[in-house]
Amino acid sequence: MVKRALGAALAAAGLALGMVVGTGGTAYAVTCPSSAHPRTTGGEASWQLTCDQWGHLTVHGWVEDTLPDNRCAHVTIKPQSEQSRTIKACGSGVRKNFSEVFVDEYEAEVKLRVA
Repeated sequence: MVKRALGAALAAAGLALGMVVGTGGTAYAVTCPSSAHPRTTGGEASWQLTCDQWGHLTVHGWVEDTLPDNRCAHVTIKPQSEQSRTIKACGSGVRKNFSEVFVDEYEAEVKLRVA
């Protein structure tokens, strides 16, 4: 009985992991200051979040397409109250630098995906 329950739990965890890996993206809901360097099949990115004394959130970094698969690597930045912004790099080896500023923001969800 214990083996059966353990097997079911491991299978469910494996299925959940497969679903997360299958989406090709990693999301980070972060506040200032912070940084990340996520990688996924077909894309890689690096970014830093900084805030200043005037309430400006700046997200700067780069996104790179790493496979010749006719897909693009995207970094999407979704702050609390402003509209989200997406930066994309298309073509294997293409890297796009970005620096996005948001007013009256102190956190954002930042995500790398390939589509």
